[in-house]
Amino acid sequence: MAEVATIARPYAEAVFAIADSASALPAWSAALGRLSQVASQPEVLALLGDPRVSAAQLTELVVSVAAVDVAEARGLVAALVENQRLAAFPQLFEQFEQLKNARENAVDAEIESAFDMEPAQLSALVAGLEQKLHRKVRPSVRVNKDLIGGVCVTVGDQVMDGSVRGKLATMAARLADA
Repeated sequence: MAEVATIARPYAEAVFAIADSASALPAWSAALGRLSQVASQPEVLALLGDPRVSAAQLTELVVSVAAVDVAEARGLVAALVENQRLAAFPQLFEQFEQLKNARENAVDAEIESAFDMEPAQLSALVAGLEQKLHRKVRPSVRVNKDLIGGVCVTVGDQVMDGSVRGKLATMAARLADA
């Protein structure tokens, strides 16, 4: 895994520099996300070693399926295909997002809720997180009925568990220690 991260880093940094200088971080982020999804498909990766498919054909396939509208993206895909680095695309995208978030003083937060959240509830939760983290929070919300109630928020490697399930687990651990 570390090897893929090492391979992806110079590509991510180069793309970030291009996107940042053109003030096109959101467009590049969207394009890289779609390209990453396409490039990580096993069927696409299998074509990478197929002698019947040229590098130009594979590049065109990835770009057309991803439907990217960033002109320089074709060159990036071509470079990755030529250098047999297409499998590093998901890691490249992840590193690009980290650089983008650092530039924008933002952080992605995965919010798991036991029930669908009302817009006002989500706004209040995001405002509280932004105050606590001193960064702009980009929420990604999904429902997880196993939580019983409450929410569980994951930001990077930090987990804030305010779920009923988490509180019950904490209580059970304390009772076991007593």
